[in-house]
Amino acid sequence: MDQLSETKRLADAVANIAATITGIIDVRMQAAGLGLEQKIALKTIDPFLPKKQVAEHLHVSVRTLDIWMARGILPYYKIGRMVRFRLSDIQECFDARCKVGLKRSR
Repeated sequence: MDQLSETKRLADAVANIAATITGIIDVRMQAAGLGLEQKIALKTIDPFLPKKQVAEHLHVSVRTLDIWMARGILPYYKIGRMVRFRLSDIQECFDARCKVGLKRSR
């Protein structure tokens, strides 16, 4: 009888360890899932960028951006003296205004 109760205690201990490990794995998986979701959300958020970064991204000068802004070619946001851009807005504008030339074969 003593051996049976010892076996039962051992089985209960193993079951408790398995439950604890399962709980730890669940918590870690949820945390990893949240971290991944946050990374995806940050990538999908379109941040506001300053002139210098947009100029570097488009490989043009800041003065060219000023000219495009003055002519209404480039969409921008002005808050006080601060001017910011969203790359998605610029891409939409370029898609609407610019033509892509294709090379014709003869």
